[in-house]
Amino acid sequence: MGATLVVLADFTPRGDRTLDLFFGRMGRQVRKAGWPVRMLFYAPPTPEFAREMESAGIEWGTAPFPLRKDPARFWRGLAGGPVVVQSHFVSPFDPLLLLARATGRIARLQAVDHAGNLVSHKGPLMRGAERLRGAVARRLVDEAIGVSSFVARRLVSLGLDPERVKVVHNGIDVGRWPGRSGARRPGPPRLAYAGRLHPEKGIHVMQRAFERLERRLPGVELFLAGEGPEREQLGGWARARAVQLLGTVRGLGPLFRDIDVLLAPTLVNESFGLSAAEAMCSEAAVVASDVGGLPEVVGDCGRLVPRGDADALADAVVELCTDLDGCAELGRRGRARVLERFTLDRAVDALAGSAQAFLARVDAGGRG
Repeated sequence: MGATLVVLADFTPRGDRTLDLFFGRMGRQVRKAGWPVRMLFYAPPTPEFAREMESAGIEWGTAPFPLRKDPARFWRGLAGGPVVVQSHFVSPFDPLLLLARATGRIARLQAVDHAGNLVSHKGPLMRGAERLRGAVARRLVDEAIGVSSFVARRLVSLGLDPERVKVVHNGIDVGRWPGRSGARRPGPPRLAYAGRLHPEKGIHVMQRAFERLERRLPGVELFLAGEGPEREQLGGWARARAVQLLGTVRGLGPLFRDIDVLLAPTLVNESFGLSAAEAMCSEAAVVASDVGGLPEVVGDCGRLVPRGDADALADAVVELCTDLDGCAELGRRGRARVLERFTLDRAVDALAGSAQAFLARVDAGGRG
């Protein structure tokens, strides 16, 4: 087999997160099928992840992100014969990526898009440039994969060929996110937020909602997992409240299995919603903003509220937490939804299989 799969990811593996597991399993699956695999990340992975890749015969290195920072280094990373590139966290419209495909440096380009941004609202000149860029990408991107239907629709709206755009939802390792093993621990309703403590994640909306909940659900507790620029003000706000700041938590499963509801009050268009899927797999109900890919994840196994609406967020939590048995049933349905639609094995099989099809086509002589 002559072609090589190059995984180009603006990402640094640590070895213990869902995406770390995805890259490791996907690379091993393609390598086991007989094709060479080279993984190029933003920065060197942890020694454990690197050893795991090396033991599977997978080459790894780093690439410049953004690619324009060092075009020559990016070009060198594509050396060694025909390559199929599977990109992650790199725009399918990146000029250097498209140039490499147009000149044959990349034999096939499979772009996996994790971005949730909407079509830009720029001036006429910039919109014209975007349309031109979309027309070029439409011809050169062999396959574009959105991690949700929301992302896929965005890619089509930006000019990609709908026949070459498909959806492969993000997946989680369900074995690391077991459901509850027993009855709910007695006590008042327990809520959690897990993610970056940043204004765009709706932190202030969540705070206003919780202040309302303190009056409507006596004793309600809130656990905040994550770091970010809102940490300091949250620390002051949490004093004299039933709010705990947990910082960075490695392995959120025990927290998710101990809560009733996960809050996802984001103000931006999340491409998918991994934390929501992980909480659902742990049998927690979810109340999320009705934006981006979150409705696809939550479905009818939680509640969706308008972004930025603290009253609606509080109302949804009260509805769930005044019937904790019903809330628990919603959590069980959420786990079933994840097992059916959002497993890591499902995502790995889909992306590895698609990459292998391109590799086989290149080996058969179809490089155009």
